[in-house]
Amino acid sequence: FPSHDIASGVNVAKPIILTFDDGAISHWYVYEELKKRNMVGVFFPIWKSMDARNYLKPYQLQLMNRDGMEIGSHGIKHLHLKKQSIQKISEEINESKTLLEGLLNTSVITFCIPYGQYDKRVLEALEESKYHYARTTDEGISTFGRRRNLQLKIVYIHNWTRDLGKAIDQASRIK
Repeated sequence: FPSHDIASGVNVAKPIILTFDDGAISHWYVYEELKKRNMVGVFFPIWKSMDARNYLKPYQLQLMNRDGMEIGSHGIKHLHLKKQSIQKISEEINESKTLLEGLLNTSVITFCIPYGQYDKRVLEALEESKYHYARTTDEGISTFGRRRNLQLKIVYIHNWTRDLGKAIDQASRIK
């Protein structure tokens, strides 16, 4: 389910959000496979990487968005936000949101924290920027609904993951 649906009040008992970071060109294949299956993913491109070799192009993100995929922000340059000044944190979070909203002609409500590293300053900047959700790399199961959650946890699915049920079961035990 896209975050927009859940944020607007669509009742989903146990939402599973598939997220894809960085905007690699391989995400085009993921998009095509999700589309075939009537599934939705949330893609987090790095703004400065768009149009670079091996990354999605702006027109691809527009098509993905048009077809129901959610496009969230992953920053302008994929900086370690904890290591930045408050001004630079704010620029990365806000400017990437503004640029993506202009490209897609829709609101961007989800941010993926680069490297998953954040501190109080990053959370405050996200709060001020009007994002509804922010994805971290903290492992576990998150509360996900109409209330804002700027510290969404994840269940890692790697190319070596063989048992998805086991991965989810292990994540659900993490506090």
